[in-house]
Amino acid sequence: MNRLISLMVNFNNSITQKKSSNLLWLGKIFSFCYYWLPPLVITAGVIIMAGDMGSVTHFRWPVVMLQYLLPTYSKKEIMSLYMTLRQVGHFMVYGALFIAYVRAWRWHIQLSRLKSIFLALGICFLISAGDEGVQALHNSRSGRFEDVLLDMSGALAAALAMFPFLRERRPQEKAGAPSEPD
Repeated sequence: MNRLISLMVNFNNSITQKKSSNLLWLGKIFSFCYYWLPPLVITAGVIIMAGDMGSVTHFRWPVVMLQYLLPTYSKKEIMSLYMTLRQVGHFMVYGALFIAYVRAWRWHIQLSRLKSIFLALGICFLISAGDEGVQALHNSRSGRFEDVLLDMSGALAAALAMFPFLRERRPQEKAGAPSEPD
C-alpha cells in the first residue's frame, strides 16, 4: 500500500514538473514578445513606409483629412502643413523606436544603462540610414542626410528624456544602501 501511494505521489510530482516547465517556456515566450515586439513592429513599419508606399503621392489620406478639417486653407498651405507634420512624425517615430529598443535591451537583456542607450542609438542610426538609402532608390522619394539628422534628433531627445528613468536596479542591495552610479 505504501508503495502504491509513493508511486502516485511521484507520478503527481512529475506531472506538476512538466506543467511548470511548460509554463516556464510560455513565460519566456511572453516575456520575449512583451519586450521585443514593439521595437520590431516599429522597425517593420519604418521599413514598409520607406519605399514607394510612404511617398507623398501614394500616402494621400493625411492631405485629404487636412483639407477636410481646414477648408479655408489653400492647397499650398495644406501641403506645407502636411510636410511639417511628416517631419514631426519622423521625429516622434524615431523617439518611440529608441524607447522601445532601450526598453528591450535594458530590462529584457539587462544591459547597463549606457550600453543600452548607445546600442539603441546605433540601431536607430542604422535604421534611419537604411530608410533614407531605400528612399534614394525610388523616383517618388528623396533620401536626404538631413532626414537622418532629424531622425537621430528624435532618438537623442528620447535618450535625454529617458536617461533619468534608467537607474540601476539591483535587487540584492539592501533598501538603505546607496547604489553605485554608472
